[in-house]
Amino acid sequence: MNGSSNKVEEFLERLNEITNANLSNSQFGVSELAREMGMSRSNLHRKVRAAAKISVSQFISHERLKHAMEMLRQTSLTVSEVSWETGFGSVSYFIKCFREYYGFPPGEVGNREIENNNVPNSESTKAKKRKITVLLIGSSVIVLSVILYLMLFHLPGKEGLKEKISTKNPQALYLFNEGQELQRSASLYKDVNLAQQAKEKYEMALKLDSGFVPPMVQLGWIYVGHMQRNFATRLIYLDSALYYANRAIKFDKEYASAYNLLGRLHHVSGNIDKAFESFNMALQYDKNGSVQNLALLYFETGKYVKAIDLLYKQLAKDMETNPNENYWILFTLKQRLELLGFYEESNKYTDLILKQNNDSTAWLNNLMHTDFIFGNYDSVTIFADRWLKGDTLKFNWYQNLTWTVPWSFLFLKNYEESFRWFQKYIDKQASDETISYNSDGLAFLYLKYGQNEKADSAFDASIRKLNFQIEYYNWQELTVSHILLASVYSAMGEIEKAIETLRQNKSTHLLAVTELKYNPMFDKIRNEPEFQVILALIESEYQKIHDEVAVIVRKYEN
Repeated sequence: MNGSSNKVEEFLERLNEITNANLSNSQFGVSELAREMGMSRSNLHRKVRAAAKISVSQFISHERLKHAMEMLRQTSLTVSEVSWETGFGSVSYFIKCFREYYGFPPGEVGNREIENNNVPNSESTKAKKRKITVLLIGSSVIVLSVILYLMLFHLPGKEGLKEKISTKNPQALYLFNEGQELQRSASLYKDVNLAQQAKEKYEMALKLDSGFVPPMVQLGWIYVGHMQRNFATRLIYLDSALYYANRAIKFDKEYASAYNLLGRLHHVSGNIDKAFESFNMALQYDKNGSVQNLALLYFETGKYVKAIDLLYKQLAKDMETNPNENYWILFTLKQRLELLGFYEESNKYTDLILKQNNDSTAWLNNLMHTDFIFGNYDSVTIFADRWLKGDTLKFNWYQNLTWTVPWSFLFLKNYEESFRWFQKYIDKQASDETISYNSDGLAFLYLKYGQNEKADSAFDASIRKLNFQIEYYNWQELTVSHILLASVYSAMGEIEKAIETLRQNKSTHLLAVTELKYNPMFDKIRNEPEFQVILALIESEYQKIHDEVAVIVRKYEN
């Protein structure tokens, strides 16, 4: 028996050795392992099944996942980086496999203590879930509803997780639960594929129970995400989101999250009074609900002091009730504070976000974004160099990386590097339809290098897009669309149009100031008296707002 046991151990040791040597090779599979082991696929399957009680593909996957856990616990690599280092290729597929194997997504590794004896055995987590589901169905409806409600209560998400669950169908609840996990991961990792998977789960839940309200609301939020990514089809997605918001309210007139969704849709449609009404209705039906949406509406209509005060109050409440699940409020507060000129406070919340999502790539991106807002363009380019050395261009944060980097080089008047980075962005867009880019900076560079036809085409595209934003995006205090459009007209030499467009600007936060002061596309009108007057007025208004908000910031930060 000892001889037989030793042979099995040697066989498994050889399997581990070959598999581990090929971990980062996403093409390494059963055929490759059989070839390395010097045996046929069928013999390999038979021996692995006898020795490890799992299939060959499961063996390879489990080895990848074990090493992924080690990397996440012992290194500073992000989830995206680990997925590539362990040969998964697709981040969404990696997250799916990791969750099924360990019972939670990879982004939560930093918040959990995993003991060696907790590593799953050969029975898959998915199979265990199926057994649990069967047992639950055999239980009473009351016990089932309570258990699943408690599970759902603790799941992080955007809306609706702490409210009543309006279904008695256990499978619909299960699907909704899965959808929430996928949607949360999609938000954290900027993964549209995961968002699509969440959408499918919600739709399946509604097929089982057409009156189940929570998935209606979450489908509405998914369409809001589509609106933000797709300008051309924005109105179609708006109609779809409105359909689900109104359908949810029809089934449950006191469902707070449905009013939050409806308020957001009124907001983006420019119906500000209805937006305030809907958000207040949400708070009426959920006294302990989040005021985050209301705060955003105050901010985007220029009521900055009220907005920051509400965000700080919400954060304080969240830190008491659920201190490890405050990603969205931290991110919202971080973004608004940087626009109002609070550098140290903004970076403080960037660090807190890192502790929650354990994503150093997102952390670096947030630091770069803050430095860009403050006009620290040299710092952004240094961060970009660090990013390149980590070879993270293949990951999901590429879009945000390239937003700040080419513009930083442009503002530094390093046009060669700026053009190189814009070109990277175009190349990436060709292979990833989720990536889009603003063409105004690139158009300016085309003009700079005498490529007039390309410049004209890119300028025309920018003018159409910016006019669309001005017409349909109604929070003019937040966006800098008028300033960007004025920069395009200035670069094209249309001085009167540039000045006239600047007169319509309502943005008075820090990004508006730095755009006007450092964007070389304004060089043709920079010495115009009215440009100087407009810049001085915006700087004065920004300083006034900063000083007013500083009172609130000191109140909560001290």
